[in-house]
Amino acid sequence: MNSSYKKIRGFTLIELMVTMVIVGVLMAIAIPAYQKSVQKGHRSQAEQLMQAIASKQAEYMLDARIYSGIVGTGSGGVTINGTADTGLRLTDPSSNQTSGSNAFTCAVDSGTCTNAFYSLVLTANNAATPPSYTMTATAIGHQVGDGNLNLNSLGVKTRMLSGVDQGW
Repeated sequence: MNSSYKKIRGFTLIELMVTMVIVGVLMAIAIPAYQKSVQKGHRSQAEQLMQAIASKQAEYMLDARIYSGIVGTGSGGVTINGTADTGLRLTDPSSNQTSGSNAFTCAVDSGTCTNAFYSLVLTANNAATPPSYTMTATAIGHQVGDGNLNLNSLGVKTRMLSGVDQGW
């Protein structure tokens, strides 16, 4: 027998199993944390749109003395108290508010915008004294576990999940 052969040694089954358990535990921690981070990013995009709408509503109120019920560009065919509602114009090409990897699409002459994760509805109540508006971004698909977003003309912000405010 030739003694020059070295004993070739590999990993034992126990070592492989321990490594697999460690990788499994790390994955069990990392995947949910990653998914939460992704949800938070989608929520941030909806919050930014809602903040932009609130800002435009303040400008619109100063000019027209009413709130607009149209997020994008209105045709002027919708009238509120005799005033043509031309919209907040957040979907103009010069605006960056509805762009991005998961851009919101807003219907013409409407207060609705949607993307793959949220459906936003803007409702103006100009018959009230003082006039007011509310916005609700309802979560869609995988985003449902993160809750629905609400913002009103008083600046009150909520993120409702199972009837409990989780905070923005």
